[in-house]
Amino acid sequence: MGLARERPVGDVVVHRMPKPPRTAIDHLDLAALCTEPRQQLALVDAALRLGLIRPADLAGFSQGSRARREWLVRMADGRAESLSETYARVEMVEAGLGVVPQAQVPGVGRVDFIVEDAVTVEIDSEAFHSGEKARARDGSRDRAATTQGYLPMRFSFHDAVERPDQIVADVVGTLTRWERLTPTVRTNLNTAARVSGWRELL
Repeated sequence: MGLARERPVGDVVVHRMPKPPRTAIDHLDLAALCTEPRQQLALVDAALRLGLIRPADLAGFSQGSRARREWLVRMADGRAESLSETYARVEMVEAGLGVVPQAQVPGVGRVDFIVEDAVTVEIDSEAFHSGEKARARDGSRDRAATTQGYLPMRFSFHDAVERPDQIVADVVGTLTRWERLTPTVRTNLNTAARVSGWRELL
């Protein structure tokens, strides 16, 4: 005889579905029931990057509010290579900044983001950016970016996940200090401030 099945305890929430999920699309759709919007988006970004789903598949999602599903379609981007990149991108885009993920910079290579064609933003993980060699490599990349006319900025995983609004504030502050905050960018920032973002989807 097998052990008797017990009801989950604590913070576990049981979602009873008419039929079990079978595909990656099914699982990602159901994630709306137990994750906040950015977490679900990070899963969707990863699935897109790995080729498990296509952008068109998102139109078939049925879980969560309509506003949340539309937000996922609008914000999904398979170029994200980590949860922290997804979080940072969402915050900057919703703030009204022009963001290009995984952009190529001559003499530098690929950077996590170019913001407003002026700032390079890198989200550094502890695994790949600690130690003397990693710091030397990062410093060399930052100097090369500077020679190409960019303003390099680095943030940690925790900055992106726990303090993404500070990333926006620092990038905008840098653009302002170096007189790269154009009237168009100011208008975009002001417009975005009046538009609902992921926090309103909670």
